[in-house]
Amino acid sequence: MSESPAGPAPDEPLVDQGSWARFTPSLERLLDGQGQSSGSGAQEVVLIAPLPVIDAQDLPRARGLGDLLRRRAALPSPEAPRVVLAVRAIGVEVRLPGHDDQGRALLGRAQRSALQALGWQGAESLTRTDPDPLHAAEAVTRVLIEVLRVAHPADLECRAVPMAHGAQAARPSA
Repeated sequence: MSESPAGPAPDEPLVDQGSWARFTPSLERLLDGQGQSSGSGAQEVVLIAPLPVIDAQDLPRARGLGDLLRRRAALPSPEAPRVVLAVRAIGVEVRLPGHDDQGRALLGRAQRSALQALGWQGAESLTRTDPDPLHAAEAVTRVLIEVLRVAHPADLECRAVPMAHGAQAARPSA
């Protein structure tokens, strides 16, 4: 696979999905390459699990009166959860949105507890920032296998999307 410093060629896959052993180092190379590219074409990498992981019995509970008043009855999302990776000035930010665009839950209590036990933080989205692309790639692989129950990396849908407007640009090269 021939890669430019900013990532794979347009006709090549973002990451090697042949096995977990090849997925993690290829994700690290992609993240490291994005960190060394200019911020003008910055992209987020989105990894989408093959199936939803939440059921109606595992919905997150409202934490206070404000949550109860703002939200209707929580519903599980029919969408699969996703991991969003972005190279920032402080390192690789990894985010797992907790809800879909309609406010339905993507992550249940079991997934949130597992992520929090691994050091992830947040209420709506669970996030983690790591200055080292290899550590970030390893953490993502662990979450995909253990929390989102992805059996094989070939089951993932991998996309690169333009970074949200106003997001901090990629970190400067060292």
